[in-house]
Amino acid sequence: MQYVTSNGRDRGDPYSLRQTGVYQKLSSEGQRSDWILLQPCADAQEQLLQHSFGASESATLLQDSIELHQMLLSPMVLNWDDYLETIRVRLEEFNEKAYFAKVGQESRFSSSSYAISFTDCQNIQYLLSKLRSLRSALEANLDVILEWRGLRDALGTVGCAISSTAQDRALERRTKFYINTVITLIAQAQETSSMLSRIVDFRNSQALSRTSASMSESLVLLKQQSLALTEISSQGAKDSKAVKALTYIATLYLPASLVATIFSSNL
Repeated sequence: MQYVTSNGRDRGDPYSLRQTGVYQKLSSEGQRSDWILLQPCADAQEQLLQHSFGASESATLLQDSIELHQMLLSPMVLNWDDYLETIRVRLEEFNEKAYFAKVGQESRFSSSSYAISFTDCQNIQYLLSKLRSLRSALEANLDVILEWRGLRDALGTVGCAISSTAQDRALERRTKFYINTVITLIAQAQETSSMLSRIVDFRNSQALSRTSASMSESLVLLKQQSLALTEISSQGAKDSKAVKALTYIATLYLPASLVATIFSSNL
């Protein structure tokens, strides 16, 4: 049997899913009943301590066994309302992001747009995994309750006044209600997860497009700068040729200039 209990944590999930194991062996003479309880919840322990069982006659011992099983079954439906409400509130936060976040060009310049990242997708997938685990636990509890009702009805047909009661039917109805609630939350979480994934993909695609456009503009500017540098280099080469030609001419006239300078001096 699986039940929900508060774990007293200040952070994270305030509830935890726990398990209780029950083993009973009733002697063939009906005079002795042996029990093994594995990790019973606090509510069941308190009921066991406060309950006074009957004498050890056969009918009374069987009736006491039925009452003890009933005490152990009852806590299976405790705290589920609060736990599922906690999950529903958490899921509502993701729903608000998924359905009210801006995804167009205006989302870049809007301070009211929700920030959605891959972490949100991871968190809601974790929530989905938890809901699926809760559904499995509730369905397992329902199987136990149905088997328990069947056992009590079978014993009632052989003369034991221990057929299933309204309390058993109430346990069954509440467990089915919680199963349907979890199924609804799973459907909502799957839809929200899909929406968040599409928003993240769309925003990433937009960011990639903007980056690609920016790179294209940068490449155009680099190309223009390269052409300008090529033109400057070409002009520099032309200037170098002109300087070289002037150097040759100056070299040709240098001897004549030297002779004219010598003969025009007063030496």
